[in-house]
Amino acid sequence: MNKVSRLLMTCLLAAASCAASASAASPYRVPVHFAYTNDAGMGYNWFVVGSHPDVGGWDPLRAAPLAWHEGNVWSADIGIQAGTELEYKFIKRPINAAEYPDGNNTEWMEGDDLSLTVPAEPDAPGKRVVFLCDWPEPVELWYSMLDTEDPESTNGWNVTTMKKTGDARYELDGVGEAGQWMRFTFRQPDNDWWYHFRPSDDEETDFWCPLDAFCVRDGQVFDYEPVPTAEGWVSGSQIISTNVYSTAEGIDGREIRIYLPRGYNENTNRFYPVVYFSDGQNVFQPGGPFGCWNAETAADREIRAGHMREAILVAVPCRETPVPVPGATADTGRLWEYLPSTDTLMTTDLQGLGANYADFLIHNVKPTLDYNFRTLSDRENTAHIGSSAGGLLSLYLGTAFGDVFGLVAPMSGVYNEEYIPKFRQWCLEHPDAVAKPKRVWLDTGTEETNIDGLNLYESNWDALTLLLYAGHAPNRSLHFGVYSGWQGEHNEPAWADRLDKVFDFLLPVTDEVNPLRRPEIQLDGLKMDFQLYGGATYEVKRAESLLGQDQAQPVWSTPAAVDRPWTNASYTVDEPGFYWIEGQ
Repeated sequence: MNKVSRLLMTCLLAAASCAASASAASPYRVPVHFAYTNDAGMGYNWFVVGSHPDVGGWDPLRAAPLAWHEGNVWSADIGIQAGTELEYKFIKRPINAAEYPDGNNTEWMEGDDLSLTVPAEPDAPGKRVVFLCDWPEPVELWYSMLDTEDPESTNGWNVTTMKKTGDARYELDGVGEAGQWMRFTFRQPDNDWWYHFRPSDDEETDFWCPLDAFCVRDGQVFDYEPVPTAEGWVSGSQIISTNVYSTAEGIDGREIRIYLPRGYNENTNRFYPVVYFSDGQNVFQPGGPFGCWNAETAADREIRAGHMREAILVAVPCRETPVPVPGATADTGRLWEYLPSTDTLMTTDLQGLGANYADFLIHNVKPTLDYNFRTLSDRENTAHIGSSAGGLLSLYLGTAFGDVFGLVAPMSGVYNEEYIPKFRQWCLEHPDAVAKPKRVWLDTGTEETNIDGLNLYESNWDALTLLLYAGHAPNRSLHFGVYSGWQGEHNEPAWADRLDKVFDFLLPVTDEVNPLRRPEIQLDGLKMDFQLYGGATYEVKRAESLLGQDQAQPVWSTPAAVDRPWTNASYTVDEPGFYWIEGQ
């Protein structure tokens, strides 16, 4: 073995995980095109349902909807987990609010089940677990792999002993199945101590999360190793307020409230995605006159659980002054402010102020956040969430202003023909704009059939069709949810109840570059083959000697971030030296 090979082997053995690997289906969702030609009839839709949870797990209520095209062709792209052997059928169901919640109202296509194989992604090593706790040895990890994100979908429990790697530090590599949700907890068998997840200071339960590399500390999950504090625990979230001046025509300045996630003050090297809310008076406790979304509680819980990325939340209250017409109520000012500028406010000739409001967010509110806080300011890390007229605003921001807002959640939005005829037509004529958001959460409730005379439930099916026409794929860039009972009502408690799932979809923790996941590397002569995790950027660096690492130069780097969970890459050494890989 020559000198270069020896140095490479020494370095690579130190960098690579030494645990046995476990292969699993990748969490990557492959867009699969489904199409079925059949007349559904008025008030009915065709769906696809099948053996995998991505198409309902044979449950008609969770089947994936298809969109009508000319010739009675019903089709859509649906994200299906890579490597899936799928059996499926097309089904017809009524979509009116009264019948939709009943799964028995289903007509199944005739004949045998259809089948397909979704292309597989590269296998990946098992999970890496870091546990920071001052328990004495031995410490056990108890875990169960899950079929879905539901913690009750366990597949039996496994027990393995963790390795002590430092003071109050235990580690385990290659455990479980990469890409899958895992339910877990820790035990000190000699004393029968159990260590659980703490959703809040007075709750305890098992952990469950999708991360392939994570650190557990203070009853919480992290996708990095948190900075130690003098108190010995991670600081909690905080909410502060500030006034923002407006330079946008017709839009008043106002006080906004800002949520900063756990550890913001001590983790000074971290930058955060930002979520902007309309109707900010209802977002944080104590809420407004119609209730509270309790967004800070939902974010705390989902961040602690390792489901959602740490994020900054910004609550922007609505306009307080009415429209300038006789007898107008304060709420008309809110509707005017959130209305797309393509349309006029009903019963008036006032052009919507949506573009002006976007101007206020983009050129006043957003710069205030980007200047004063550690934000990730690009479109893929900028989200907007709204409900009702604020939901319409959210979809408008994600389409007409999609260069800024790449993540949107229009909840119970207003898309009726009589309310926004021109914006609906604009969406049909500009599918590229409708396709722009990286993710769209769209939802409605069966109790929203008469909201101030408008059937919002039906109009949300229209919005779904526009998004499917533009190429959005459920399970990838689109989530569509229908809620019933009290959860399907048009009010703050209903929206608050599903906000945790909105956070998890728009800002999944697996989106983030994970410094705890180390590249798995193999050496074949002078060729380095390695598997890169997520969309991280990696560099191969070269130094003249072991002592010259400070003067090392990059000789190869990965392409820009990709949406695959794992990527295979290689580099062939062409001159002597000391080589290693760094990721960020």
